[in-house]
Amino acid sequence: RGQSGCRRMEEAGLHIIDETCDGWDDDDLNSHHKFCVIDGQIVWTGSYNITNSGTIYNNNNAVKIDCTDLADAYLTEFNEMWGGTSGPPGDCHFSTNKTTLVDHHLTCNGVEVDVYFSPTTEASPDTTYDVLLSLMQNAQNSIHFCMYTFTQGGFASKLIQRHDAGITVRGVMDDDQAQSGYSVYNLLINSGVDVKLDDEVDPHGNFMHHKFAVF
Repeated sequence: RGQSGCRRMEEAGLHIIDETCDGWDDDDLNSHHKFCVIDGQIVWTGSYNITNSGTIYNNNNAVKIDCTDLADAYLTEFNEMWGGTSGPPGDCHFSTNKTTLVDHHLTCNGVEVDVYFSPTTEASPDTTYDVLLSLMQNAQNSIHFCMYTFTQGGFASKLIQRHDAGITVRGVMDDDQAQSGYSVYNLLINSGVDVKLDDEVDPHGNFMHHKFAVF
């Protein structure tokens, strides 16, 4: 809330809320979304943060998808946090306080699309963790991933298992994040998985902020 962009928007009369709206006051329970819904039709999402560094320096991705059903799913997620379609002072819900079930399986212009939001809740028990684990398990030939922060041991174990089974597994990770005490980088490297750090491929010292995998 203290950044100049938020202050400027509030000064211009825009109403902005954050995750403390429903009582969360924990640095580990952040609103980490990066999406925008335009005209109830277009979804803009990806790893891109709307910052100078995110725009000019860091490695990021953004995806624009024109699909009403997908936009509806994202608006459902937005309205959970905003407090309903009327907005604050509505009943805003963040993190595990969210209560609305999102339809995961959609069709966009004849293409099947699945969408999942973290964290899991009683209303929406299907988890991104289970879906990604299944994708790793069912990969037939290769898994390529770019991950800014990678600390999930279950995913690392599955990637090692698939590597040992002969599947091509290759990754790029951010060098600063890879040195954190929770990173799985050393586990992957010591298990023979082909992982590069961004300081090997980007001499400018910018963050490798991507969060994607290709199966």
